[in-house]
This record gives sequence, C-alpha cells and structure tokens, in this order.
Amino acid sequence: MISVAWQFLLNVLYASVSVGGVFLLLKIFSQWMDGHFNLKWKKLLYLFLTIRLLIPINMQIPYYNIKTDNLTRDIVDFSGKAETDINNYSKNFLLPLNINIEAGHYKISVHAVLFFIWVIGFLIYFVFTFTGYIINRHKILQYTITANNIRKVAINICEEIGLNKIPVILYSPIEISPMVLGMLKPILLLPEIEYSDEEIYFILKHELIHLKQKDNIYKYILQLANAVHWFNPLVYMFVSEASLNLEFLCDEEVVKNSSLDMKKRYTYTILNSASKAAGPPLKYFTKFQENKKIMKKRFRNIIKKVTGNVV
Repeated sequence: MISVAWQFLLNVLYASVSVGGVFLLLKIFSQWMDGHFNLKWKKLLYLFLTIRLLIPINMQIPYYNIKTDNLTRDIVDFSGKAETDINNYSKNFLLPLNINIEAGHYKISVHAVLFFIWVIGFLIYFVFTFTGYIINRHKILQYTITANNIRKVAINICEEIGLNKIPVILYSPIEISPMVLGMLKPILLLPEIEYSDEEIYFILKHELIHLKQKDNIYKYILQLANAVHWFNPLVYMFVSEASLNLEFLCDEEVVKNSSLDMKKRYTYTILNSASKAAGPPLKYFTKFQENKKIMKKRFRNIIKKVTGNVV
C-alpha cells in the first residue's frame, strides 16, 4: 500500500518537472508560438499538459526477459544474481514506510515523511480554495434576483453562437464582475448596475461563449491540477497562463469578423465594466474583466488582430 503511494508521488514529481520544463520552453519561444499556432491550438496544448498533470503515469520501456541457450552457466548465474540484487534494491526504494515497534520506538523513513507532506499540502490547498469558493458563492447568491429584462438578448446571442442551453441569469447587489458561476448547473451573474444595451450585448456574449467552450469546467480542472502540484511554482504560472489564454480565445470569438471600431468599443466595455464593479479573486469562476495588467494584454490581443500592431 505504502509502496504504491510512494510510486504515485514519484510519478507526480516526474509529471510536475516534465510539464514545468515544457511550459518554460513555451515561454521562451512564446513569440514563435504566437506566430505559428492560434489560440485554439494553444488551448488544446494546455489541456493536454493539464491532463498530464492529473494523470501522472510514468511511461517506461517494457522489459523483456530473453532466454538464450548458448549462454554459459556462469553468465546465467551472474545475471540471475544481478537481477535479484536489483529487485531487492527496488523493493527497499519503493517501500517508504517501515514501522517497527521496538521498546516503544517507531522508525519512519524519509519517503513516508515526504509523502505525508505532499498529502497535507494537497489538502490545505484544496480545502482553503474550495472553502473560499463555497463562502463566496453563498455570499454572492444570497440576495440575487432574476434578470428577466435581458433574457431575450441572451436567447438571441445563444442562437447566434450556437449555444443550445440558456443558463440562469441573475443580478447581484454585491459589487462583482460579470461572471459564470458553477460547473454542472452554471449561473450567469451580473452586478445590479446600469449598463448600456451594447455593453449588455458584449458582456452576455463573452460569458455565453465561455459556457459554449466549457471554460467553466476547464477552470475546475486547472485548479485540481494546481492542488496536486501545489509545491511547484511553475504549475502556478502554467495555470495562470492557461486561464489567460481562455480569456484571449473568448475575446477573439466575441469580436470575430468585426471592424476595428467594433473591437475598440468592446475594449471600452471591458474597461468600463472594470470601473463599475470589481469582485473577489475567485479561481473557479470565468470573469469578464481581470486586473489592469491582464486587461492590457487582452486589449493588445484584440486590437492587433486587425491592425497587426499594438495600439
């Protein structure tokens, strides 16, 4: 049981290091990547790396025991002895927990300590993040009201983008950013403030495209991967980059086939929404606007699709 746990931790470490290394290479060659791969391909690549983090299977070349009659007895005896030594070493290496009760003393190996440290770190990350999600969800949904006045707009947008199921749309009196909340039964939340008709259109289209692309589910998967690899700062950077790519891709879909003027008005909507409402930093939610640094990146990505330059 414990040897399996230690092998699992080794596989987690291997997956963490390998995905972290790939992510560093992607960051180093980011300009080349941007010129040769579109945002959809990057999303698929990030999804593959996320799955790799969650399924830490160590790929090993299979070992085949080939018997040859022409080998001398001495060579056979030597190879058999070597194989026995290797097996004994493997058992000692993969058996991290040896508890011997001798005169009231316990002997625990370093492997067991490392495994339990990883378990504690995983539980702390998962419990704190999930608890924060539950608390903020309850706080946001406590005094919400149904947004019946914009449901027709949402229906038209769903038909436009090909989204079959229209989510529940609610207004919240709490100062929040427009966001999608939930995974299996998502809710589209808007702050109870005044928006223009064009702003409502852009905001609803942005969040509904997130739903169509299943970004709300992807956010949960990213956070689970982060919980498993809580010890690796490169995984935190990877999760942040993958989440930002979701926003880039969603922005691209919102203004697809639009004029430069329309793209500028969309960026104004993002900026105006940021000035009207903020909201808590919720990792499981898809939000319409982020912090200033991220918004600048989004603006550059939106505008350069038309001009080819940064405006």
